[in-house]
Amino acid sequence: MPEENILQQLTTHFADRQSVQRDEVVDFLHEVAPELTDKTISWRIHQLKEKELITYVSRGVYSFVVKEVWTPELTRWSTRLRNLVREASPEAGLCIWHSGFLNEWASCPGSHQYTFIEVERSAMESAFDALTALSKKVFLNPDAAFVERYILPLEESIVVRPLVSEAPLLELKGVTTSSLEKVMVDLMVDELFFRPVLFEEKTALILKQAVSRFQVSQSRILRYAGRRNQRAKVYNRLQELKLLIDI
Repeated sequence: MPEENILQQLTTHFADRQSVQRDEVVDFLHEVAPELTDKTISWRIHQLKEKELITYVSRGVYSFVVKEVWTPELTRWSTRLRNLVREASPEAGLCIWHSGFLNEWASCPGSHQYTFIEVERSAMESAFDALTALSKKVFLNPDAAFVERYILPLEESIVVRPLVSEAPLLELKGVTTSSLEKVMVDLMVDELFFRPVLFEEKTALILKQAVSRFQVSQSRILRYAGRRNQRAKVYNRLQELKLLIDI
């Protein structure tokens, strides 16, 4: 059976489903195309994922609702920041991401914008020292009181903070940045940075936009939330917003 026919059969059969289990897909394909072996079916599912004709939700769970792949905008500024940190700590894990797009999604263009420089704890001091040569304000792992008093009155800031191990990251143009799943978790967990800027209803709007517009891995979200010891909080928030897919 041609790949196009397989996709059409699947989307028609599961049209009213937000997600489906892999076993359901395999059983259905055995019914409509008994000549297909399990190995062939696995390869066909893999091809559909590679061509982004189906979306991975979590292990063994797929969606036939095709969504965009989120790609953050990176500039020469991102590259410059990376180079400064790399000169100080060549081997340390590093993630650079900018929060400006969150303000756009929440229709808050004038809100404070962060540039987060996340590095291994052992490299935080050296990264901070390297970045203080810049004209912009740089802060080292501030607490909530410091953020409210000294950072929020500014239009933008650079914040150096610890990188969580095994965080879901992206590599773009030679710069390691945050995946959308990581941004979503950070938005829900790091209230000291985001709650004063976006407020709860704006945060909800951003999370809903992320899930409705882009491919998002639920298992990746919950795994990273677990790495931050915040799995229950993130799970409950997604459930409250009706953004969870039962798995």
